[in-house]
Amino acid sequence: MTVIGSNLLNQIVIDNRVYEPGKILLNLDQLLNSTLKQDKQRLQGVQDGMDLSLIKVNKLKKECIITSAKRPVILLRDKQMKEFKGSKHSLGGMRTGDKDFEEIRFALQEDDVLFTYTDGFTDQFGGEKGKKYSSKRLKEFLVSISEDTALVQKRKLEQEFANWMGQHEQVDDVCVLGIRF
Repeated sequence: MTVIGSNLLNQIVIDNRVYEPGKILLNLDQLLNSTLKQDKQRLQGVQDGMDLSLIKVNKLKKECIITSAKRPVILLRDKQMKEFKGSKHSLGGMRTGDKDFEEIRFALQEDDVLFTYTDGFTDQFGGEKGKKYSSKRLKEFLVSISEDTALVQKRKLEQEFANWMGQHEQVDDVCVLGIRF
């Protein structure tokens, strides 16, 4: 799915010159349905989909636009957290109606940090009781490391994940992306 999604994103942005984040996700959703032959009338085709956050940054205007398919984007500013939850729709899969990918626009300030992540970290089983790590725990951890350098953040995230996982098997791929402005 990652390779298909990446190729389709290149087609949308590079070949078709679509630059508005909401339109990019709508196009990606339609192309995924077409590529995977997903058709709710015939109930056939692969029902796979994907979740994705799209962040567009205009450095000159110091502006950020976020749109998302079921993945949160976290803004940390002065140790205060704001969560942008994004759309409740995944990309691809069998459609249940019109999908809307709202664009959230805001001004960037120096030292703002944005985080987005896959569900692999939050869904990992571990700890003393073998439970999922959880979104709440990850957001609290991101706040605690938000003022560290990128290298220190990476090390702390890797250590936190390894400590949590312990002897449990890793359940999914894990990606945490942080951007400091």
